[in-house]
Amino acid sequence: MSDGEIFAKVERSIKAQDFRAAETLLLKTMKERPDKTRWLNKLAEIYYKANMFGRAQEAAFISYNMNPQREDTLHLLCAITGASGDRKAQMEWALKAVTLNHRSFVAFNNLGSALFSMGMFAEALIPFETAVAINPALFETKANIGIIHHKLGHSDKAIEVFESL
Repeated sequence: MSDGEIFAKVERSIKAQDFRAAETLLLKTMKERPDKTRWLNKLAEIYYKANMFGRAQEAAFISYNMNPQREDTLHLLCAITGASGDRKAQMEWALKAVTLNHRSFVAFNNLGSALFSMGMFAEALIPFETAVAINPALFETKANIGIIHHKLGHSDKAIEVFESL
């Protein structure tokens, strides 16, 4: 089976919420394929979607230790730690991703989300606005900018942002 076929089969299993089948296929694949970080990241994604955050973080962290320069791994670790409520780790992974690629709208969006989740609304504006400057199609990020302006009492700016959506 080709890598593409494996990914398609895994995606079908995930869509059907058959996380066990997806996990089994990926574990088998990891024994046979050389690019372990790619498969570990997919495994971490499966655990994340199954709300198994400890296992997700473990798989993603192994991937990170194998190759700390993979941006997708940093994004996964940011999402996983954020979902599990570890705001400090979420911030650290977001900062690592921004440092690795200062042109990544995903990295800046993750940093904005980390700051937002910590209640640091004014501070979250800059990374959210940077993400939108890099990729103007980010509807949810623009909505977050509007929410932040509302929370900060900038009603006119919040209305302007929401009307532009």
